[in-house]
Amino acid sequence: MTDTTTNEVKAPAVKKKRKVAKRAASPTTRTEASPFAGLTVNDCCKGCNVNGCVISGKSYCAHPRKGGLHAAEMHDDGAMRRRRSAERYLGNQKLVVE
Repeated sequence: MTDTTTNEVKAPAVKKKRKVAKRAASPTTRTEASPFAGLTVNDCCKGCNVNGCVISGKSYCAHPRKGGLHAAEMHDDGAMRRRRSAERYLGNQKLVVE
């Protein structure tokens, strides 16, 4: 009998191209349409002026790092929601800087 084994030549493995992840936009770039645009640890929002604050909705500044809401507005759900959102906005900026 003859030897019928064949030596199969395997093709080299094809390397798959790795997809390069896109960098996420910084929070300040993503949220320019936000009512808190321009808010930093030291500065108020661009929408704040002498007539009213974006966070409190009243004529006083409720910046989270400058004094916050007055006691009378602590029961106002809308003002508390805006304050928490402003704190998250500042927290996102802190994460980007570090």
